[in-house]
Amino acid sequence: LPQELTIEEKFGQTTISSASGKIFINRNGTNFDSLKSYITDLSVKNKFSLAGANYSKTGGFELAIILTSNDKSVFVYTNNAVYLFTTNFPSLYPLLDQIVQTFQYIP
Repeated sequence: LPQELTIEEKFGQTTISSASGKIFINRNGTNFDSLKSYITDLSVKNKFSLAGANYSKTGGFELAIILTSNDKSVFVYTNNAVYLFTTNFPSLYPLLDQIVQTFQYIP
């Protein structure tokens, strides 16, 4: 990462900070066998709609990109785990995309 960024890991959440804002990375274990099932359950239980999610597969991972007027979230599913990359700072969207593109799962 560039030197102007700082990283802090606390209580299972990684925070990447810059002068422009923050990107948050979280990991959740799941028994669901697909990302779509996980997100559907999440939206039902939390009473919100993720109808605008853009699903794809890349590098062996299932992805869901959700862009709202307030933030950008990318869900990555692999090996019964969901990683969530999110920021509510539009100036950090390119960095968030770069981080997701370089994501590697190493068991």
